Amino acid sequence: MKKNYLFILLCSVSICLYSQKTLDIGPSWNEVTNWSDDTYPVSTDVIQISSIAAASTLDRDTDAERLQTGTTTNDYSIAEDVAPKLLTLHKSFSGTSYWDEAATVIYNQGAGTSMLTLNNDFYLDNDQVGYVTIKNFIVANTLSVGATCSIVFNTPTVINNRGTVNIYGTLSSTEAVLGVPDHRFIFSQAGVVNFLGTATVSANGVYLYNFSNVVMSTDASHVVTEDEIAVNGGATANLTINTEDCIQGKIRLNNGSTFNFNINANLNSLGTLNMSSSVSTINMTIDDSVTAIHFANSSSQGTNVADDFSIVGFKENVLRFGTDATGLTTAQLERITADGVASGMSLELDTDGYLVVAAAASIDGNDSIDSFVLSPNPVKDQLNIHGMESIEKIEIYNSVGGLLKSVENFDQSIDVSDLSSGVYTLKVYSTSGEIKRKFIKN
Repeated sequence: MKKNYLFILLCSVSICLYSQKTLDIGPSWNEVTNWSDDTYPVSTDVIQISSIAAASTLDRDTDAERLQTGTTTNDYSIAEDVAPKLLTLHKSFSGTSYWDEAATVIYNQGAGTSMLTLNNDFYLDNDQVGYVTIKNFIVANTLSVGATCSIVFNTPTVINNRGTVNIYGTLSSTEAVLGVPDHRFIFSQAGVVNFLGTATVSANGVYLYNFSNVVMSTDASHVVTEDEIAVNGGATANLTINTEDCIQGKIRLNNGSTFNFNINANLNSLGTLNMSSSVSTINMTIDDSVTAIHFANSSSQGTNVADDFSIVGFKENVLRFGTDATGLTTAQLERITADGVASGMSLELDTDGYLVVAAAASIDGNDSIDSFVLSPNPVKDQLNIHGMESIEKIEIYNSVGGLLKSVENFDQSIDVSDLSSGVYTLKVYSTSGEIKRKFIKN
């Protein structure tokens, strides 16, 4: 008999520690009879939306531990009430791994092609120093945060996603509490996150961290300058920028990570670029419409010998590091390759910090670099060359290093009237060596 009492006692304790409350009759959260045991949820409850009440309205301020869908294939949604209410999801989780099931606050666990759409305001909290997780772990599932939805995270928060997450609403953080110095919003796993809303994070917050596929089309006015984009642990991350200045923080890669950075809009106020730990790769693809990608001076951030920074869509005077030629070190510049830049031609920063095709020269013998002159410059028709003897060949390259002209029988001037207006590089080969100069075609 004592064993039976003990068994009953243990069962009672277990129920108290983990209580699931199901909204399974009607769509209203304020109607108490819609809840599975005719009582409202409390802060230690797990709220599960059943397929019967898949479309519901948050018409009551509610505290709970977790919100989750049913396990059947269905489309679940929570609508905003006429007088908006707040759903607070509160954890007491001190773990450091966002894989831990105990960290989950929102879980779209429907099978197959289930969708969870949230159009109500959320507050995510944790009274311990640890993560909370929004989980969308089935590849075919979608979780959407509506345009009117506001998610406030008062703790490091993870989207643990293998499906698709669409965020149209607002993400924001409050002041740090309980010694948590940084509020991180982390996109993880191999799914796709389409971010079309707004975001405000506290100082030193990490905005993207260990993410995989994120598309940014956000309202730039809500992004602060203390963000960080971090790719760690050998991960491959894909970030697409569709709105001007939607990110303004620094970028950090380490431990053999790969960052595919697709830029379709100007970024005028980026922080530093850091590739200072292990061997990492940046593949930057720049849309032809982009005219400005401005990083802060990154010369102190370092780069490893085998680090690789490749650029597709390179144009001179678009990518900038700092405000002068010291924005990158020689070692960092040597790691950059760009499409269209001819073999043997290198890249450098000009006096304003812009990445350009190098105009460095090498010449021996009696010819002098100082005496080498192009005139007129800017030029309209005929470009004259003075100060070099025994010229064997002249080549003209466009701003991305593409060869446009090659002349071997040279007679002190070359016709450039057929060139479009722009900046070009002239390369002269002589018996003494070779030299490069830039000229402007009007």
